[in-house]
This record gives sequence, structure tokens and C-alpha cells, in this order.
Amino acid sequence: MNRGLRVGAFKCGPDYIDPMFHSRIIGAELVPFSPLADSRLPENIQGLYLGGGYPKLYAGQLSGNASMWLSIKSALTKGLPCIAECGGFMYLTEAIADLPMVGYLPGKSFDNGKLTRFGYVRLRAEKDGLLCKAGADALQTAFIKDITY
Repeated sequence: MNRGLRVGAFKCGPDYIDPMFHSRIIGAELVPFSPLADSRLPENIQGLYLGGGYPKLYAGQLSGNASMWLSIKSALTKGLPCIAECGGFMYLTEAIADLPMVGYLPGKSFDNGKLTRFGYVRLRAEKDGLLCKAGADALQTAFIKDITY
């Protein structure tokens, strides 16, 4: 399905890449990178996966790596397809708490201090993307303790 597709895979913390992600994009080569240690995105990628993890735990390091967030923001602005979930979505906002992040998405993320949603949500693709065709449904978990506004 996605033969030859190279997808940069976000690692926020030790060895965190969603193991199910690879099975969802069968045929794509995952190219791990670390927003904590690397200064820019991997070369020649055709997509970007910013998965979960715990960016609040690494917010200082993430915020301090401006060269990486500038690399990500530039790539997304130029149209690089991206899937961002949970911590990856938070990383794309302007800030986590009061620490600057990528700034591609307007808003800030912060810890709400309590669980506000737990369960499942059904999503429907509006157009063809990396994970599914337009009109396809996907069942996702929702475990929300952080808020983005």
C-alpha cells in the first residue's frame, strides 16, 4: 500500500514509538528520530508521525531544542503530511504549560490535574490520508488529562 514511503517517527522519551503504528501503514519505512536529541528531521521523509509519550516530562528539553521545532514547523508549512496524537499533538502547539513548542498549531497545552475523558471515539476521514481513505472510520481510545486551548 505505501511501499517506498519513508515516515519520520517521533520518539519522546526512551524507545517510545507506538508499536501498532507500523501495522497501520504497512509497507512504509519508519525512520525514528528524537525531538530531544536530534537537531532536524530525518532526510527524505514523505510523512511524519508524532505519537504519544509524555512531553510534559521532557518539556524543558523539547522547548530547548529550537532547531528541531523549527525543522518540523518548516516541513509542515511546506505540506509534509503529519499524524499527531496525544503528546505529539501537544508538541505541535505554541506551548506546553509556559514553555514554547513547535507553534504550528495555535493554542497551548496544560495538565488539567484530573482525568476528564476516558473511553473511545469514532473518527471519519474527510479525505485520503496516510492511514485511510476518505470516508473510512477508525475507532480510537481517548484518555484525556491534558487540555489544549
